[in-house]
Amino acid sequence: MDPIPYLSRRQMNDIIAANSKLPAKVAAALILNPELDPVERGTVRVFLRRYVTWCARSRRWKAMNGAASLFRSLQPSGSRYQQRIQSVNATA
Repeated sequence: MDPIPYLSRRQMNDIIAANSKLPAKVAAALILNPELDPVERGTVRVFLRRYVTWCARSRRWKAMNGAASLFRSLQPSGSRYQQRIQSVNATA
C-alpha cells in the first residue's frame, strides 16, 4: 500500500479549486475558514472533551493544552459557560 502523500494547504486549495464548480477564491475561503453547524460543533466538542481527558491521563500535557484551547474556542457564544466566566472575571 502506498503511503498517503503530504499536501500543503496551498496544494489542497489548488486541487479543490480545480475540481470545484465554485470560483477559486470562494473555494479557498471555504477551506481556510470552515463553518461548523451546531451538530458538527457538538460532535467535535465531545471528541475534544474525551481527548483532553485521555491526554491528561497519559501525561501528554502539550496535546492536552492544545485540545483544551481548541475546545474553548468552539464554545458557542452566549452559553452558560461563557456567562459564568464573564461573571467570575467581573468580580475578580
